[in-house]
Amino acid sequence: MKKGFLPSLVVAGLLIGSVTVVGAEEVTPIKESAEFQALQSLREQSKALNASLKNQTQLNKQQRDALKATLSDEVKSQVKAVLSEVKPLKEANRALVKELKAAKEAKDTEKVAELKAKMKANQEAIQSKLAAIKLQLDEMKQLKTEIKPIKEQVKPINEAQKANREFVKQKRERIKTILKQAKENKSDQAFVQSSLAEAAKLTEEILSLKAEILKQKEEIATLISK
Repeated sequence: MKKGFLPSLVVAGLLIGSVTVVGAEEVTPIKESAEFQALQSLREQSKALNASLKNQTQLNKQQRDALKATLSDEVKSQVKAVLSEVKPLKEANRALVKELKAAKEAKDTEKVAELKAKMKANQEAIQSKLAAIKLQLDEMKQLKTEIKPIKEQVKPINEAQKANREFVKQKRERIKTILKQAKENKSDQAFVQSSLAEAAKLTEEILSLKAEILKQKEEIATLISK
């Protein structure tokens, strides 16, 4: 999640300068207008919400890491090493299956026997290697079994988060466009005032979406910590 919701356009003087907003009884400098102040207030709210989102993201990562840590690095290393040895044997047998099929079609009994012997030797080697890490494999399977229901519950929440982040992105882009147009028409006081009001409305919608994302992250944290 990117920090802040406003480009530096407003704060950096994009709409400040000598622009004023005509009120009912007096001319108000843009920096003192209700619309500008509303944007500034919302910007501060966004900063606070971004900090909460960052903290929750870090907490979720710590919880995921703790869950995975139930499987030691030594176990992971042992399994990875053996599986790397098993892989070429399995690939060799897949290739031998094709050769065996051709040999059978050619009725080459000697070749068929030779290929079967090779496949048997490879399969025995595979079984021997896997037997040596049976306990480690069982440990990994157990963890996978425990994590599976958590992943199933987290998946739709992650998808909803993704959709919300996309909505936030779209609204940010809309705000940039609005403020750019306001800059290009800053001599039109009514237009500037209207643009700031629209940007504030979109920003409130962004804050609402971010609050929902925070809630979703908290839900995920609850599921992981169970």
